Amino acid sequence: MKVKATTASNGNHLVTTCRACITFFCTLALLGCTLATPATRFEALAEQHGLEAATVSGSGFDHRVFSAPAPETATARPSTLHVYYGSDGSPFIDGRHIARDPTPQRPLTLALMDRDPFPSVFVGRPCYHGLVDGCDARLWTVARYSPSLVESMTAATARVIEVRAPARVVLVGYSGGGAFALLVAERLERVDAVVTVAANLDIAAWTDHHGYTPLHGSVDPIDLAGRREALHHLHLSGSNDENVPPAVQRRVLEKLPPDAARIIDGFDHRCCWAAEWAGIMAEVEDDLGAFKRRNR
Repeated sequence: MKVKATTASNGNHLVTTCRACITFFCTLALLGCTLATPATRFEALAEQHGLEAATVSGSGFDHRVFSAPAPETATARPSTLHVYYGSDGSPFIDGRHIARDPTPQRPLTLALMDRDPFPSVFVGRPCYHGLVDGCDARLWTVARYSPSLVESMTAATARVIEVRAPARVVLVGYSGGGAFALLVAERLERVDAVVTVAANLDIAAWTDHHGYTPLHGSVDPIDLAGRREALHHLHLSGSNDENVPPAVQRRVLEKLPPDAARIIDGFDHRCCWAAEWAGIMAEVEDDLGAFKRRNR
């Protein structure tokens, strides 16, 4: 009897110990998930890509900026600088609840930069990347392209350009970042070209297509498109993109030159931009050079 009792006691002790271990490791896992916010995951991924992080002041907001370190032997200014803007990220959770941190969790933009053969820098949005001071949820939901945000993105971009002092500047925006790229490019004369990828450049048409709440308080890129004649445009869409179908861009493209748009067969909202990106950006540079020569 004592042996049985002792065995049962040891068994209970082992069960209790195992339960304690499971609870401990589950707690660590949950803590890790809590600490690994979208902003911290983005920073870690940027570091994996060899990018250096800094904070740049815009106009009323701060911005996280990620760039590749300049080569130690580089003394002359770069001929071209590509400035990237990322997507809307995750303004909502499950399409209903407002996210506390809208920072992109699967940043395709970093993969594009990684394959870009030209010097590049990523300019983050206000209220993203953990910079939430002075922000409210409207600034990544219905007012995600508000005049104040566009103004701050323009100011931050101007500061980055001033420091780098390139000969030419190309703004590159993916998805919702394409809206900012066009809005900033039409405002900032220092920009020579704008390239967008799977971008919602007609916000009213995009929200209507999906049945979303209108983005009241946002500036619609279609209202500014084509204002600067000296700006070279390339707006890329995937034929299989269900988030921003090519048809949604029809009205904005009517305001731009016929060669401003390209639909790539078989591509969707994410696939397969990164795989082909080096070639696409090489073509952009060639086209921009020809554009500049024609418009001297």
